Amino acid sequence: MRRILRSALIAVLLAFVTGTGASKAGAGKPLPIRLILQWTHQAQFAGCYVALEKGFYKARGLDVSLLPGGPGIAPATWLEEGKAEAGTIWLTDALVARDRGVPLVQLAQIVNRSNLILVGWKNKGIRVLGDVEGRRVSLWGAPLDAPFDGLFRARGLRVRRVPQYDSINLFLQGGVDACSAMSYNEANRIYEAGVDPGEVTAFALRDLGFGLPEDGLYCLESYFKAHRPECEALAAATVEGWQEAARDPEGALRLVMRYARSSHIPANEAHMRWMLGTILPSILPAPGDPWTLGHLSAEDYARAADLLRGQGLIRTAVPLNVFLPSEASHAP
Repeated sequence: MRRILRSALIAVLLAFVTGTGASKAGAGKPLPIRLILQWTHQAQFAGCYVALEKGFYKARGLDVSLLPGGPGIAPATWLEEGKAEAGTIWLTDALVARDRGVPLVQLAQIVNRSNLILVGWKNKGIRVLGDVEGRRVSLWGAPLDAPFDGLFRARGLRVRRVPQYDSINLFLQGGVDACSAMSYNEANRIYEAGVDPGEVTAFALRDLGFGLPEDGLYCLESYFKAHRPECEALAAATVEGWQEAARDPEGALRLVMRYARSSHIPANEAHMRWMLGTILPSILPAPGDPWTLGHLSAEDYARAADLLRGQGLIRTAVPLNVFLPSEASHAP
């Protein structure tokens, strides 16, 4: 049954990708859509750049403009305030925003495999997870910390939390014993700073049972109801952009660097190549991977909601069919 549902989902996605499912979206004047990204321009959003520059959005009747995020910019708030029509948002962020009254709906789950890791210094005695007991650990803050907190609670570990903000400098300077990191970003930053991989221990949360899906594509419920064909076309074109990025990663990298430089981001091409190569397997499933491209499973939705409820970050979660209203992002 699961294989049949996945086949149905893929058929729906392909219908939109080939244009057969987006005839309404492609008719008449292109619909302007401002898409706010979670962070400054980087390879984390390569599929969006590819979809825009290769004309995948335009072919579906969409006039998409990409808005960079960054410190102090919350995409959910931008959608709520009408500063953007769509945005990329972490699943945990979206569930917290929905619980506080922002009627977000998901159009596609982009990153299905968790990239969260905990990195600890071996010379400070961090060799197994239990070694973080009582240690200084820098974390970003809720709700991004929910998987870490869930892991610590499940293992009976108490850590001395230190705000990490947007830098790993405190970890590099030895100010904390361990820090939170993304496998496609901060992990490589640590190595670029001259740290040998053998000097640290890395714990991947997905290997410890606390990995959750991450980046997704969202809009407000009211916007979806008013522009359903266009929203589904936006999701399909973004998925196609990621498929093309996987087919031609060097071409995607050139676009990443162009966007980063146009925003005066001091992007490192080698780091962006690492980021792209690391995040792609989290988006496009390999044979045997337990997820479907663009789809948030009911199991992962329930796990995320349960984890956030258990930590008091949300009171309740809307039914799955409310959170995922589009057939472009979940099986019938």
